[in-house]
Amino acid sequence: MRIIIATHGFSASTYKVGSFHIAKSLVYFGNSVLSISFPISPFHIGKITNPEIRKKFKLSTKGIYKTKFGFYEYIPFSIIPLSIYFAFAPKIFFNFHTFILPPVKFLLTRKEFLDIDVLIIEHSRFIFLKQILKYKKLIYRVTDIYPFVLKNKYLYRLEEKIIKEADKIVVTSTGIKEFLQENFEVDKEIIVIENGVDVDFFLRKEKKHSRTPKIWDKYNYKIIYVGAIDNRIDIDLLIHTAKQLKNKNIGIFLFGQYNNNIKNRIKNVSNLHLMGKIDYEYLPILLKKADVGILPFRKIKENDGRSPMKLYEYGICKLPVVAVKTKDIEAKKEKFVLISENYEDFVENIERAIRNKETLGNIAFESSLKMDWKEKTKKLIEN
Repeated sequence: MRIIIATHGFSASTYKVGSFHIAKSLVYFGNSVLSISFPISPFHIGKITNPEIRKKFKLSTKGIYKTKFGFYEYIPFSIIPLSIYFAFAPKIFFNFHTFILPPVKFLLTRKEFLDIDVLIIEHSRFIFLKQILKYKKLIYRVTDIYPFVLKNKYLYRLEEKIIKEADKIVVTSTGIKEFLQENFEVDKEIIVIENGVDVDFFLRKEKKHSRTPKIWDKYNYKIIYVGAIDNRIDIDLLIHTAKQLKNKNIGIFLFGQYNNNIKNRIKNVSNLHLMGKIDYEYLPILLKKADVGILPFRKIKENDGRSPMKLYEYGICKLPVVAVKTKDIEAKKEKFVLISENYEDFVENIERAIRNKETLGNIAFESSLKMDWKEKTKKLIEN
């Protein structure tokens, strides 16, 4: 089949989102796949210091290109960003694709992606693709809760439209399913297919050299978090936990993008370390040398919809997981995940996870083997 995935991610990003793994799996099964990312525009020049933005600018000059992972990719260059277009869309009469250069229809025609079998859309703002493409099936894959959609009348109507017109609605968590059912009229089944793990990648033969930081060896036990370090992460919880574990020679390592505000808040906590982003290529090496994986989420609506990408990536590396309670994590009922109701629970669960690492780690491994992206991709595109 010929399949297009419209997503916010892209293959060269440090963060490998679900659509990346789905695209790889679709290619594995013999499909021709094109991943289209959110457009880049001149308005993004103000963020050019961000490495991810620089990558997108560079890749946008290539048109539609083939990645080393076997699927095609396209990062459109538009005169204005999608966000500004949709802020004023009710007042103007142009379709968004008319702002893309070179013309998107021309590029899709050259690569034979104008007439396709399946269109997978991961955000309602990609609905403009429906005006260009001919497709047999539309799948709306919802990966997050977006409360701001409810406050914007135009975005709300877009969401309603795509929910109504999709042949299949897939969500990555029970929290998102409940959000859609509570706020929209959904006349079809909502299928939950949670995020998984690239089993082959994490179980491949290790590279010889180590990528663990020097300070890593200072501690008897290493607690790790990998992902975005933003307002969805409970920094107060991390500070409290680090202070409680300091005298037990336990270090907490946070890998991911962060801002100066977070850096300033934790600078006096000696066993809590901001390590910056890590190349996905070396993630298995790092996780296999840690002791416990954590998911320190704040108790906010947005986190109820998260299906943590790292959960089964921790698990396949035999890490027990300590998590703050969310709807999705609670619904999974995984025995290797120790769910915490409050700060004290979180600290106690880390100590419990360390004590029972071997037993919980083996359970984590067996559970994660069943969560391979290939199987989830089959379920996504099956009739």
